Amino acid sequence: MVAGCAPGVWSLSSAARSSIGFTMSVQAPDRRAAGAPLAIEPVVGWRVWRLQRADGRLALVSATRDHAWPAADAIEATCWLDHGAAGVPQAACRCGIYATSSPSTLPQVNVISPETCVVGAIAMWGSVVEHARGARSQFAYPARLRLVCGRCLAAGMGAVEPVRAREWEGIITAVCDRHAGGFLTTRPSSEVQQELLSAYAVDLLPIERLHHALTPAPQSRHLVRKAAGTVAAVMFGGVGDRSGAGFS
Repeated sequence: MVAGCAPGVWSLSSAARSSIGFTMSVQAPDRRAAGAPLAIEPVVGWRVWRLQRADGRLALVSATRDHAWPAADAIEATCWLDHGAAGVPQAACRCGIYATSSPSTLPQVNVISPETCVVGAIAMWGSVVEHARGARSQFAYPARLRLVCGRCLAAGMGAVEPVRAREWEGIITAVCDRHAGGFLTTRPSSEVQQELLSAYAVDLLPIERLHHALTPAPQSRHLVRKAAGTVAAVMFGGVGDRSGAGFS
């Protein structure tokens, strides 16, 4: 599937809005690839991020690579291979901005760690390659975000509301009451969450949408461990072995 967006603005379908509790249109920059066909709605995907502060500003950072997502601007996929006029992503390559089709798939693709303390829904547009359990896109931007306890998420306990956030050398981690012990310098996680939402100009993702979806069934947890190093294979299957942006 190839999708696009009208220049300068896109909005989610009513079904997509309902799935993430989304109630407003989102303004996106005019970064549509030349010649890309227009479509009314973008694809909705799900991701986790690490959280860092650079030059005094909060930034979402890829779970698997040191790629920061810009605020107030779309992130654009790149590839070290030259795809010419065909652009990025390509079905026979691994390039593109990755996301799963539902939050319940995130624990299966080996992207969760104690440092991944942000969960969110994203809008994906431009050229989009859809797969069985996710998609890869040319452009993306967060639609809704939620700060969660990274340690609980990594332990398979689902999306647990954090109470404190620790910042050390620019790296921010969020923890619940259970995991807050031992941190000497912290601040209320609600302050960090509000700063994050303001930075990216998005609304809060309801935690009720996430908790059970991010708790893998006991019989599937061994599959999560087996997924190490095979994010694309587990998530999409058969996308070729030429690596571009990965889970950017």
